[in-house]
Amino acid sequence: MLLGVISLLACVNAALALGQSESPQQDAPLHLRLKWKHQFQFAGYYAALEKGFYAGEGLNVILDEASDSEDAVTAVLAGKAQYGIDSTELLVAYGRGEPVVALAAIFQHSPEVLLARTDSGIALLHDLVGRRVSLPPSSLSLLAYLAAEGIRADQMTIVRHPFSPDPLAQGEVDAIGAYSSDEPYLLRRQGIDFLMFSPRSAGIDFYGDILFTTAEELRARPDRVRAFRRATLQGWEYALSHPQEIAKLIVERYPVHHTLDHLLFEAAAMRQLIAADLVEPGYMTRGRWQAIADLYASFGMIARDLDLGPFLYGLAEIDKTPKIPPGVLLISAVIGAFGLVAVFGLVRYRKIKRALTREIGERRVVESGLRQSEARYRMMIEAAPFGVLISSLSTDHILQINARAEDQLQAMRHWVLDKPFAELFIDPADHRRLLDTLNKTGGTANFVALLRTATDGSFWAEIAAAVIDLDRSPAVFTSFNDISQTKTLERELRALAERDSLTGLANRLRVMDALRSEFDRVTRYGGALSVMMLDLDHFKVLNDRHGHVCGDEALRHFAASALATLRTNDLLGRSGGEEFIVLLPGAALGAAKLIGERLRAAVQDTPLSWEGRSVTLSVSIGLATRQIGDTADSLLGRADQALHQAKSNGRNRLETADMPPTGATVIPL
Repeated sequence: MLLGVISLLACVNAALALGQSESPQQDAPLHLRLKWKHQFQFAGYYAALEKGFYAGEGLNVILDEASDSEDAVTAVLAGKAQYGIDSTELLVAYGRGEPVVALAAIFQHSPEVLLARTDSGIALLHDLVGRRVSLPPSSLSLLAYLAAEGIRADQMTIVRHPFSPDPLAQGEVDAIGAYSSDEPYLLRRQGIDFLMFSPRSAGIDFYGDILFTTAEELRARPDRVRAFRRATLQGWEYALSHPQEIAKLIVERYPVHHTLDHLLFEAAAMRQLIAADLVEPGYMTRGRWQAIADLYASFGMIARDLDLGPFLYGLAEIDKTPKIPPGVLLISAVIGAFGLVAVFGLVRYRKIKRALTREIGERRVVESGLRQSEARYRMMIEAAPFGVLISSLSTDHILQINARAEDQLQAMRHWVLDKPFAELFIDPADHRRLLDTLNKTGGTANFVALLRTATDGSFWAEIAAAVIDLDRSPAVFTSFNDISQTKTLERELRALAERDSLTGLANRLRVMDALRSEFDRVTRYGGALSVMMLDLDHFKVLNDRHGHVCGDEALRHFAASALATLRTNDLLGRSGGEEFIVLLPGAALGAAKLIGERLRAAVQDTPLSWEGRSVTLSVSIGLATRQIGDTADSLLGRADQALHQAKSNGRNRLETADMPPTGATVIPL
């Protein structure tokens, strides 16, 4: 009998082994149809091909550019490619009965936006009513965005989209559908200012660039599908970690229409859309796909009760009824024939039943108390006079939010829930610092960061956060208040402390701080640094003759003339009275003298107009350039000595300082 059992087990194992799918094919070429022309948008696929990730899986992959005559879905269904890339409108094809399967969502956020010229008089989305707008054929997210804001398509003049920003640049349209990772670069290169309107501000947040295949490919070659997806996502991880390398690779090996600089701009913009710092590439959830499907259904593009199971690779609903493999059933039957478990089960059954009955009764009491506690807890959070967010510590996704947080974030609750908490931070480093603090100490208070609103605005928030236990999982309880007014007041006070109230220039304290900082930098890293001391000539005579009001106006007039003459990185400050200081970073003696002479001539050639009369001004200048043996104070002192020499030699002139003592040798590090 024992030999029979062993033989049966061997048969079962053999049957299970025969049921395994075949390994990925080694030689048959696979075609991937891109969504558009070669550019960084498809960086992960280039990386997977060129770095050998596809080859490592035994796959021979060919990347095909998009065709003007057919989209990727049509090409894949026609058998011209086994895999393709499409938008979430892949769901519409599935709703029509096409056997397509979504394998991975490369972009966690769609790059689709509306761009409008700032000089067109458009300040708000509603200003598009009555305007000419160019939208691409597949732009449901943009139409849904407009509809959510109460704007119908028939309220605008929709014109053909050329897949180029040229109509907007040339003023032929007032707004254009675009990718936030592409067209903005071209407009900025042309010096065109624009506004960007994102559907995400209305809570419409689609996936972008969906990798897909057919149900037949998945059924016949599941291992190949798995291998292709695995190599692709490995390629995306590499591309996101090495953007410059892959951008150069694209330029060198593919017929691209973009420059290297354009590709790197695209790479930086895509990083936010892919959210690789928060989730792994390709991540997607059934709940979010269902929300997208509901929106398509509301436009009548798919049925409302569409079953997404066959469409979502790896996310189909799992039957909750335990399914026992046939081999296990056979083994259990053999063991049952020996009667090894029946007696044990009979003896233990009554004891287990009594214990479970007691436990269930106790659990009901506990659960009732928990429900009451949870209700009180939710009431307290909702009534809190400050914003409250609760996010998962492991996934960072926002789990709860109160009404006050909705107000401060200018967002409906559904826009915030399930989003990564990190997305609310303007500076990702602030979010990382907050998590580092929580991981080390478990809580923090008075943490200040700039948070993002749903309307693409921002505000300064004072944050208190602590790690809590929520449903037996670690979570972050975060409360925050808007302190933007306080920050504005701080900036104003700081400006007052560092600015001269009469001229608006930096005051002596600000200039001296900048001088010491720049002097230390040059001492460590090398480079040139010059300083000028300036004095308005015969200023006391001007005051006595025309009055102090004229004197004040003369100081302001001089400041404006000097600022118009100096370089953008020079710093002009008022030392006191009619004396001024200029820092000239990077300027050696020759360049500094040219700057000083140009400033002197500009003051002389730009008289002050006062009560119908022309008042000529002039300035004396002392110049010193940092030399070995200088300190910040000695450099300024030498410039002051040169100023006295300029005044002694007749004023309205520039004099340079003598060399400093060389007793102490200072060698730049």
